[in-house]
Amino acid sequence: MKTDVFDDRDHVEWHDGVEKYGFWCFSVSDSKWLDNIKDLQSVLSPVLQRDYLRFPHVTVATLGLMTEANWCLFEQQLEALNILSMSPVVLDWQAFSSYIHVPIIRLAYQGLVQQGRGLQEHQIIQIRKQLHSISTGDDQSDYDPHITLGYYSQCLEIDTVLQRVAQHSSNTDIECPKSHHFNELLFCTYQTSNIKGAIEIYHRVPLDPIV
Repeated sequence: MKTDVFDDRDHVEWHDGVEKYGFWCFSVSDSKWLDNIKDLQSVLSPVLQRDYLRFPHVTVATLGLMTEANWCLFEQQLEALNILSMSPVVLDWQAFSSYIHVPIIRLAYQGLVQQGRGLQEHQIIQIRKQLHSISTGDDQSDYDPHITLGYYSQCLEIDTVLQRVAQHSSNTDIECPKSHHFNELLFCTYQTSNIKGAIEIYHRVPLDPIV
């Protein structure tokens, strides 16, 4: 399988003049995770497009093009989250991987977690279900948490990209903790005219520890 070049332009036929796209995410804050992400982006820079301005994040759920109707759905999603008992979300760094248009860091989570005397679904799945009870946005049914590293600037075999990263990783001393604790859920937007552009944080939802 080969990578494909991302068409870096204003996709008017997609957004039809709607200026912002909205989604829920976690922002990566662990310094060692950030160091590893920056290191991988540096290694891949010869095959990535320039000016990727998004901060490292993990998308939890999308809402979509922020029409007036979707801003109303955002308010409803916020109300739905307020009645959900939430705690910090833990995700594990799994491996470097790739989609057709973007290289990614794949993350993992346990399907069931211990809470009190019983087992329940992982917090991230509970959050997605609560958000999806209002709107599923552009989400796929299967959830694949990951961190996007940029957009490809050329076509090449994905195996070649994987080998380049594997060779670099075997020669680097950067250590990365396996797990990352995310303490807040963010609702963010970006300008639809520039998909690689900066992300704006619109609202923060604290994930309070269970006492």
